[in-house]
Amino acid sequence: MSNEKTVPVATYLFTRLHQLGIRSIHGVPGDFNLVALDYIPKAGLNWVGNCNELNAAYAADGYARIKGISAIVTTFGVGELSALAGIGGAYSEHVPVIHIVGYPSTTAQKSGALLHHTLGNGDFTVFTQMSKHISETVALLNDVHTAGKEIDRALKTCYQSSRPVYITLPTDVVEKEIPAESLNTPLDLAFDPNDPEVEADVIDTIIQELYAAKKAVILVDACAMRHRALDEVHELVNKSLLPAFVTPMSKGAIDETNPRFGGVYVGSLTRPDIKDAVESSDLIISVGALKSDFNSGGFTYHTSAKHTVELHSSQVKIGYAVYPNMKMKLVLRKLIDTLDFKKLQHGSETSKSEPPLISNDKEADAEKSDSEVITHAWLWPRVGQWLKANDVVIAETGTSGFGILDARFPTGVTAISQVLWGSIGYAVGATQGAALAAHELDPSRRVILFEGDGSLQLTAQEIATMIRHKLKPIIFILNNEGYTIERLIHGEDAASQKHPSGRESHYHITVVEFLNAMASTPEDPGEGWDTFLRRVDVDETIAKAVKASNRATTEPALYQPFATIANQITELFKEHCNPLTRRKIKFLGLGLSYIQGPPSYENGEPVKGTESQRKLDGLALLAGGLGDDARFKQHKAILGTEKSEETLDEDDPICPTTRSKSVPSSPKYIRETFNRGALFSPVVASGNHKRTRDDDEESGDQDQDQEKEDQDGNDYDCEDEDDERPPRPDKKWKRPAKKSASQPATQFT
Repeated sequence: MSNEKTVPVATYLFTRLHQLGIRSIHGVPGDFNLVALDYIPKAGLNWVGNCNELNAAYAADGYARIKGISAIVTTFGVGELSALAGIGGAYSEHVPVIHIVGYPSTTAQKSGALLHHTLGNGDFTVFTQMSKHISETVALLNDVHTAGKEIDRALKTCYQSSRPVYITLPTDVVEKEIPAESLNTPLDLAFDPNDPEVEADVIDTIIQELYAAKKAVILVDACAMRHRALDEVHELVNKSLLPAFVTPMSKGAIDETNPRFGGVYVGSLTRPDIKDAVESSDLIISVGALKSDFNSGGFTYHTSAKHTVELHSSQVKIGYAVYPNMKMKLVLRKLIDTLDFKKLQHGSETSKSEPPLISNDKEADAEKSDSEVITHAWLWPRVGQWLKANDVVIAETGTSGFGILDARFPTGVTAISQVLWGSIGYAVGATQGAALAAHELDPSRRVILFEGDGSLQLTAQEIATMIRHKLKPIIFILNNEGYTIERLIHGEDAASQKHPSGRESHYHITVVEFLNAMASTPEDPGEGWDTFLRRVDVDETIAKAVKASNRATTEPALYQPFATIANQITELFKEHCNPLTRRKIKFLGLGLSYIQGPPSYENGEPVKGTESQRKLDGLALLAGGLGDDARFKQHKAILGTEKSEETLDEDDPICPTTRSKSVPSSPKYIRETFNRGALFSPVVASGNHKRTRDDDEESGDQDQDQEKEDQDGNDYDCEDEDDERPPRPDKKWKRPAKKSASQPATQFT
């Protein structure tokens, strides 16, 4: 409610978002949206701040699938274009996302100024035209006199169409005052009623079809979920006792503990008894069908159009007759209120047809196998047994998205996948958004991600956003050593289906443990770092990683973002770790990056010696981060190479990958530079002492003093039992008490 006569345009917009139930806004700052972002907290909203716009769009999609609608803010040109793959997916899959773009001033637009982030041709409409094709409507807030009405129109369209809308917010309009009176009345989101005469004819025809049928079934698809018709669907299933089936895109739409639930229908790919139950029916009530290739088993439905009633968001089709402008939610409501369920020929307990039995029993062959390989036949039923009521399950495009179909869900489980759009990497971003939305609604809900090792590489940065917002999803990484779905399509040995880095399974052991360590926070340290040191045989793991990487030196590769993650987490810990600890964290990330980074090339051929040297540098970094000189020597032996004579100056502890010199590989240098302080030392100082800026400065001064001591020949090692260096009583660090088991830290598996 607003007591002001006028409010800034930004206040009006963000207040409307709050009224729609949105509490968090995703996006990335940019110079054309900075002023607008200042108004987000003033409207009672939380600014998420994502790693990039594509991830933000995925996150907004996941958020909307839990809370019903979401918003993302990007900047003009470079920012909005980065988000379009995610916005396109939301449009494709009927997800309501409000895309707000910080726009150049109206003056700049009129003059055609050659601003940055433009194409340099003075045309400010080109990006809007791109978004127009994947937005249900576009609202240009250039005219302050119509800004309020345009905002309301766009938001209502987004909600009712369940598709993205595009709103521009020019920099010189953000703070312009507009009437606030409309904010006192929430938006009317109700659908306009169907034409009563046409609707009556539709209802009468459907009822007669149902009364005549002897083996009718209900097939629920994605748009029943997206267009908010599930309450009516559940009521129809429970009152009619008709067998109910779902598709891959609507997995979780029906309570799978309901005895009338019959399984997932995917055309010719369906389990035989489920396939027969659907295709032998004499009437199908299809609700919200979206018959894409992956959702229909490659267009292999063997059902009769003549004996199908299709209810859609904007039309109804009965046999071959089409009734436009009929909204399925309203038709379902009228059908339930009108239907005499006693007249259904299979509506009694004694005569109703029984759906196939769906369970989480593993296949006999999978249960008896002695193989150490985890098969899909074993994994997904086991996942179904492990899931709990009201979990949120996100499955990445690929093997996870198809495999999860075999798990029977407990009551209230929400499933999220991108079957139609199919963008790999979507699930990580969507998990961040879904976890945030679930936390806002019910913090007790578990959020679980099943992610492939290939897809993880695209959006792994968003794990940092989850940690920053204290979100604690459970993440399973399915290591398939490459892009498995593409292998099935194009062949097992296709070079294009390998990881860009060429790494293989053993490397993931270290990656997973490293991510668990990163998931520890000063407030909730969990067991990440302890696990990293205790459970991982670093020598053996890295040896296997090096061996695997040696088989991948014939094609270029890309560095992975673990060094970036380490830097982000270091920033998170900057008030809770001593400087040496932060340096150790950074070197762990850099070491992992170096081990699986690219070899050097000259004329298309790998330069001999550089691959081994780079790996040696990476192992040295790991040894430095772990603080173990002996382990470094073992790594050197594993490689079987001589250490490089070329080293950096000793006052330069970090070597960018673009520099000609290599990371110092001297064991003495590693020990002297990095082997001081606890590996992980979040602050809980003795007494009531709190860390201050002076502490950081003092710690830095002590570091400089110690380096001077080392240069003078004093070789101290804080882990040696005979270390005679006097203790620093004002620098005693210890781990804070662990939280209760009811608040688990983020876990990577």
